[in-house]
Amino acid sequence: VRPVTSGHRITLTYTLHRDAAPDPNVDALLTRANTLYHSLSRALASPDFMPAGGHIGFECRHLYEESQLAQAESKLAAGGANAYASKLKLKNEDAVVAAVFAGAGLPVTCVRILSGEDLDYVLAKMPTKKDSAKFGSKEYIENSFRAMAVTPEEIDSYTEGQLSEVTGGDVEWIGSYKSAASKWAERYFGEYFGNEASHTEFYTKAAFMAEVPAFSSRRAPAGALTGVHIHSKAAPAVCHKQPKMTSFT
Repeated sequence: VRPVTSGHRITLTYTLHRDAAPDPNVDALLTRANTLYHSLSRALASPDFMPAGGHIGFECRHLYEESQLAQAESKLAAGGANAYASKLKLKNEDAVVAAVFAGAGLPVTCVRILSGEDLDYVLAKMPTKKDSAKFGSKEYIENSFRAMAVTPEEIDSYTEGQLSEVTGGDVEWIGSYKSAASKWAERYFGEYFGNEASHTEFYTKAAFMAEVPAFSSRRAPAGALTGVHIHSKAAPAVCHKQPKMTSFT
């Protein structure tokens, strides 16, 4: 590209505006949100769906730090406009599912999960990599070397307990995609660390859980989904072409 030194140069500048109600035909995520909302509304209206109450769980598809989860949890608890997907500082389907749960009038909590040895445990806070130094202790492994190890009792004291025990085991998990998990620690695991010590990787992940009341005390969700919007003060959707001419002499 050579510089223009004579004649005229015309530059077209586009100013794009998007209104506050995106077109569902081009917004796949909003379409999926509406589908989930209407399916959830129909389920809540049925006396056959969790008649005694329970929980609906969704494992997050993205990784989050404690500050992000705490902020989302606070806004979800506040409800209203605070629980809109755009306000939660979550990503994609995670934000949409949390907003749909809240939009259906269900109390929503964020669950911090530690996974290992085919068991899930609930954490009070999402730990950092540095926090893993407090997880377990150095033990003499297989009568030959010392390494970091953890016992079931130490896991119980580090966490709030197994997920199935904390939730009562009445969780209906939704979503078919694999959740996002981060490898947090590697430990030898067991009651003792003799000739067959088990080496285990522990992962952290997050999930959103909605509390479903018993059918006798449920309130019907609103007829339309709110909270999953792109908020903007822009004018109605329009594209302007603004020609700009520069003269060179």
